[in-house]
Amino acid sequence: MRYAGPCLIMHLSGPSTPCIIVLEFSNFSATDTRDVRLAWVSLGLATMFFSLASPRKQTTSLPILPWLLFCGLVSWIPCALAASVNRTIDDTFGDPATGLNPTFGPSGWRANNFCKFVPIHMKCGDWAPNDSFTFKHTYHFTYSASTYLSLQFTGTAIYVYTLLINSTEHGLGNEAAFGGAGFTAQVDGGRTEVGQIDPTEVTILPAYNVLLYSKIGLENTTHNLTIRPVESELLFFDYAVYTFEEPDSAPSSSSSSGPTLVSVSTSFSPSSPSAASSSFPAIAAVKKKKLAGPIAGGVIGGLILLGALGLLLYCVGRRRRKTVNPGLTGITDEKRLAPWPANPIPRNFTPRRRFHIRGLCARNLVPTVSG
Repeated sequence: MRYAGPCLIMHLSGPSTPCIIVLEFSNFSATDTRDVRLAWVSLGLATMFFSLASPRKQTTSLPILPWLLFCGLVSWIPCALAASVNRTIDDTFGDPATGLNPTFGPSGWRANNFCKFVPIHMKCGDWAPNDSFTFKHTYHFTYSASTYLSLQFTGTAIYVYTLLINSTEHGLGNEAAFGGAGFTAQVDGGRTEVGQIDPTEVTILPAYNVLLYSKIGLENTTHNLTIRPVESELLFFDYAVYTFEEPDSAPSSSSSSGPTLVSVSTSFSPSSPSAASSSFPAIAAVKKKKLAGPIAGGVIGGLILLGALGLLLYCVGRRRRKTVNPGLTGITDEKRLAPWPANPIPRNFTPRRRFHIRGLCARNLVPTVSG
C-alpha cells in the first residue's frame, strides 16, 4: 500500500525540494495506525524544516505553507496518541468491559471438573487441569465436533488461549488427548482457517496460557470469532484477549493482567487468501504498556524545538539578505560609487598664482622669492 501524501506536501513546500520520499507499507494493519500517524507527523516536521532551510527568493513575508503544516500537525497529536488497550474475555465471567459472555453451542461443552466428565473411567487427578492455574480458576472443554465457540469483541486483534493436559503417561498417548485437537476458525463469516497445536513441544504438562489462535490486522469495529473442533477430539478454552484502540483521553478499563504464556507452535492451512493477516505463533506477552504520556511529551517537545529552530533559520537568512549593500541597491555606475572627490589631491601639490609684472599679465608662473 503506497501513500503519496508526503511527496505532495514536500513539493508544495518548495519547488527546489525533490520528491524522493514514498511510504510503502506491507501487511498494513489497523494496530499500526498510531505508528503511521506518528510517522506522518515526523515527515511533516521534516518538510517544514527543509522548506525553511532551502534557498528561496527574497520575500518580505513569512512563508505561510510551513506554518500551516505545523498547525495541522499539532491538531493531529490527539489522533496520533490513541492508546491500545488489552481486554480479557473469560470463559465463565465474560468481558467485564462490555458485559458480553462467550457463546458455547449447541451442547457438549463442559465447565471445569474435567475428571468428572472424562470418558475413560480412571483416576485423572494427577494429569487433569488444575483450577488453581487457569485464568480466574475456570475453563471449558468439549469432545464433540458439532460444538462451537463464539466470541464477540470490538478491536483490532484477538488471541485465544487454551491448556494442555499430561495424558501420554497414562496410556492415552495421542495429540487429541492433550487438548491439542484440530480446529477451524472463522472471523466475521469470512474464510475458514484450519489449525492444529503441536503439544509435543511442551516439556512441562499440564500447560496453561497456551496460545490456540490469533488474528491481527482487523478494523477497530465489532467482530465475531467462531471456533469449532475438527473431529470429536478434546479441545479446551480458557480465555481470550483482544486489543482495543481507544483515545488517550478515555480511561483504560479491564486491561489484561498479563499471565505467563507458554510457547508452542500451531500449524494451519488457510482455505483462501485474505487481506488481514492471521497467525498462530507463540506470544511471550500480549500486554502493552500505555506510554501515551511520555509519547505526548516527546512529540510536543519536538514540535516546539523544531518550530523554534525553523524560525531562527528564517530570521538569520532574512538578515543576511538585508546586509548586502544597504542603501545602495540598484546602483551600478562605478563613478557614482567612487569616493568624493574623484581625483585626490597629492601631498606635494603647489598652487599656481597670477602675477602682474610691469603691467603685463603672466599666467602659470611660479613666483621666486629672494632672500
